[in-house]
Amino acid sequence: MTKENLQDFMSNMMDEKITLHKQTKGGKWFECEYTGNFNNIELSTVYGVSIAGNISGIDFDIKTASKEDNIFKTVSTQIINKYLRKQLTLIDGVLQYPTKDQVIKEIRKNPRVSKYIFYTTLYGIGYFCMFLPDQMLSKINNKLSEYLKANNVDFYNEFSDAHWVYRFIINKDVKEHNKLLENFEF
Repeated sequence: MTKENLQDFMSNMMDEKITLHKQTKGGKWFECEYTGNFNNIELSTVYGVSIAGNISGIDFDIKTASKEDNIFKTVSTQIINKYLRKQLTLIDGVLQYPTKDQVIKEIRKNPRVSKYIFYTTLYGIGYFCMFLPDQMLSKINNKLSEYLKANNVDFYNEFSDAHWVYRFIINKDVKEHNKLLENFEF
């Protein structure tokens, strides 16, 4: 996954412009050092998140998952817990901190999260689906299924264990998965 892809996903989820910085030195918040000079997201790595071009520093850190399939889930959980739940919000006329369920409900209302975040893996093609309504899932699945069938590609589908990712299991070479996804138009 590229830095740009994850920044776009996070920007859409948070409805803010997000910039990621790879942590090069850990420690207490004032000891940490970061770089913006990277292109690919690494597994099990800490990244600093700057919101809306924060030039004074990092708003919070996230750590990527140890498996590529779990990156979106892990990042989403951290965004919700480390940032969105800590934002005072007007809920039913009262200024308060939202619950996790209230945050997820608001995210689902934001149509910009529904950007059809596809990615390739060793097993095939997956996409992050947690915040998509059922009718959108059906539309996406039908479109990608039709595309794969038109290209004579055998596949089957499954959800990830937590139902955050929907998978098209193809089991060809990852280069073939990349080629298929590059040519897919939604």
